[in-house]
Amino acid sequence: MVTKVNKYIIAAFILLVSLSACKKAPYYSETHLFSDGVWGAGEQPVFSFDIQDSAGLYDLSFVLRLNNDYDFQNIWILMHTTRPEGSVSTDTINLQVFDERGRWLGKKSGSTYTFTGVFAFKHRFETLGKHSIRMEHAVMNPELRGVLDMTLLVDFSNN
Repeated sequence: MVTKVNKYIIAAFILLVSLSACKKAPYYSETHLFSDGVWGAGEQPVFSFDIQDSAGLYDLSFVLRLNNDYDFQNIWILMHTTRPEGSVSTDTINLQVFDERGRWLGKKSGSTYTFTGVFAFKHRFETLGKHSIRMEHAVMNPELRGVLDMTLLVDFSNN
């Protein structure tokens, strides 16, 4: 027979285990879904977030999910960053999708492959206010089939 005290101990243990398994939510996270799994040349997802702490350090990354319809070894992405004062900078990202033998490099779940690209560790935003990142694919084919979605993550840096 379980006593009332034992019930509280069991409940407290379950709560402690549940809380320790939880990961802290990122500062900013937004997902753009590609209609019918196609990233067209004119489609440029924009992610906008507000920075109110210029002393903090942030890690910036994106998650791209593909399926078996994707036909290329890699994907080139132009990342256009617009700062609150209006200045824009562009960076190029080359994300390898297959190895030299044609095997997927991402994490597989069913027929979906997930790729994480980190493009800034311990980044300090010098300007407070609204920042936006616009992603554009730079692959010669105007339609990239098999691209399901893209998520931008801005998180507080651990150190």
